[in-house]
Amino acid sequence: MAYRMFCYFLLFSIYASAQGKTDLNEGIKVAYQCLFNAKFEREKQFNSYEGLLTIESGMSTYFSIPEKQQKSAENSFDIIIEEDTFLRVVKSAVRNEMLFGTTSMNGKEIFFRDSLFPMTWNLEKESKRIDSLECFKATTLFKGRNYIAWYCPQIPVPDGPWKLGGLPGLIMEAYDENKDLYFIARSINPYTKTHQFPFHLDFEKFPDYPGYITYMKDVFRNLQSSMSAQDSPDCVSCQTKTTFKIYLWEKVFN
Repeated sequence: MAYRMFCYFLLFSIYASAQGKTDLNEGIKVAYQCLFNAKFEREKQFNSYEGLLTIESGMSTYFSIPEKQQKSAENSFDIIIEEDTFLRVVKSAVRNEMLFGTTSMNGKEIFFRDSLFPMTWNLEKESKRIDSLECFKATTLFKGRNYIAWYCPQIPVPDGPWKLGGLPGLIMEAYDENKDLYFIARSINPYTKTHQFPFHLDFEKFPDYPGYITYMKDVFRNLQSSMSAQDSPDCVSCQTKTTFKIYLWEKVFN
């Protein structure tokens, strides 16, 4: 029900953008809405986010803000880490790299480096209209999940929400095959430089993607060790031991 209601949202400024009233050379900003199922592969519990993609001169940045969080554990002794990549994703066409931010255990924003649009898209003939725009279907396997995207060649920007992009047109809608993660564009407008654009970030000083995997595994091990130390050592058959689950937008754990 939450997914069906989400799909009914209307787009407001898309048509004007497609007709050239938004100068792509000057930069654009695209507002997205996102649904994230906080209980991946178990049941449905959707959190909603507002996302903003800002594109200018071969660079872009995307960030999302949670509208409402509904986090809960399966039982009182479960701790579930929901790493939603709320913070920035900075993409550089010149460097062919991206930086993505996450939150450290002390609440600070930290970045990791990855290649730009590493996914291989399969372009399909199927099309549909989103608002007034004709969009075409593309599919890919990215970081362990199968994605379906609808891109618009009328807006020749090879970018999209979050880490997605690399298609011959702006991604207007994207979701994984189980619809646990879902993006849809809400508006497109000129970029008015009202936000601080993070061009100053030095890509080379940040760890690469394998470093992110190592970091997340260290976080998991540290939390597990900390909570295990608090469990009763003389409890052999009790059912109160703490368990950990990590649910990411990417499948980085086997």
